[in-house]
Amino acid sequence: LLQLHSFTIIFLQCRLPQLGHARRSLISTLVTMNMLGVMATLALVAAALAAPSDIECKMPDSPVPCAENTEIGTVCTHDAATLHPTQYSLGMVLIRCKTDKINGKSEKKATKYLLDHVIPAVVGPRNGLFLTDHHHLAKSLSQSVHAQMSVYVCPTNNFSSAKSMDEFWDKMVAASKVWKYDNKGKPLASFDDLPATISAMEADDPYRTISGYIRDNYGYIKCAPDPDPTAKFPQCAGGNGNPPFLEFLYANAIRTDFPIINIYTDPIAAQITALLKVYPRAFDDVQTSKYDTLPHYNNGSIKIPTPITVDPTTGCESD
Repeated sequence: LLQLHSFTIIFLQCRLPQLGHARRSLISTLVTMNMLGVMATLALVAAALAAPSDIECKMPDSPVPCAENTEIGTVCTHDAATLHPTQYSLGMVLIRCKTDKINGKSEKKATKYLLDHVIPAVVGPRNGLFLTDHHHLAKSLSQSVHAQMSVYVCPTNNFSSAKSMDEFWDKMVAASKVWKYDNKGKPLASFDDLPATISAMEADDPYRTISGYIRDNYGYIKCAPDPDPTAKFPQCAGGNGNPPFLEFLYANAIRTDFPIINIYTDPIAAQITALLKVYPRAFDDVQTSKYDTLPHYNNGSIKIPTPITVDPTTGCESD
């Protein structure tokens, strides 16, 4: 068993160069997992190799609440606060900004905003819905003046047949639909450490905030459908989707290269100042060849026409 385990680690080192910075974290995690045995290792191999879902979401004329018989790919509605997260932390500066943005919308404009940001989710045991993107949107809506409004959800996978939560999480890992790391980029001991619901998400990852700033200025490319300009970029060619938890892959790389003293304990105002001090260097750095093994890397050839600025007081981006 140990020989097979060691072989798997060597396989990952040799065959997964596309993981770049993330590879080091993954290999380090695997080395410490001998006690979990070969099956756990192979599950992580599957997670590293799995591709993003290509489900095409269909919007009904009148979406109805998500239910047991909701078809995969058919958009339904659900309360944001009770969705189950698949990541541990959020960029809390971004949450404050997004909540303020939603608070400033009329109900009509908030509805359009939510329709433009359909949330992908996996159906789990007892028909629970586990969102795999847009955690920041769900959290922000849940604490906004529009908290009573439902989000629009597109079920991409149905793992409700799992006979236990352990089996469910094995399926989630194999499909690359869970981010099992804490707010400092360290592996979680158990999936039980994930918050139970969106409303329970409280952990702040400041590097997820700076990763969002860099993404929004095309430091790396997150694809969006037409008419968004990114749909025509090489990283998004042929309808290529986004790798799961793309922002956290970059956040972890930036965390390694730009450690900030006291960033996890600083009050928000000090955190914003520290992040913005590092931001110009981090933005330039992610476009160097050091990061070219990370997915959706941009070598600087694609530039945003009008750069998005960040308010040094609030940490919020310009519209």
